[in-house]
Amino acid sequence: MHLRATEILASYCWDADILAFKMRPKHHYFWHLAMDVASTRVSPCLFHVWEEEKFLGQIKRIATKCHGATVQRRALERYVLALSGYMSEKLA
Repeated sequence: MHLRATEILASYCWDADILAFKMRPKHHYFWHLAMDVASTRVSPCLFHVWEEEKFLGQIKRIATKCHGATVQRRALERYVLALSGYMSEKLA
C-alpha cells in the first residue's frame, strides 16, 4: 500500500513538475520482494545480507587507512588484529 501511495504521489507531482516524491530504485526492489513473498510464502529475512554488508563496511574503514600498494595484505592483517582484540575481550 505504501508503494502504491508513493507511486500515485510521484505521478501527480511529476505532472506538476514538482520533484517532492521521487520513486527510488529501492522501491522497485521492494515490489519484487513483496511479489516473491506472496508467491513463495518464504520470509525475506532468510535471505538478508546485513552481516556481509557490515563486514564490507569494516574492511572499507580499515582499507582506506592503508597505502594503495599494500592495501590487500595490510587491510586483512589489521582486520585479524582487531578481531583478535575483540575476541580476547569477549573471552576474558
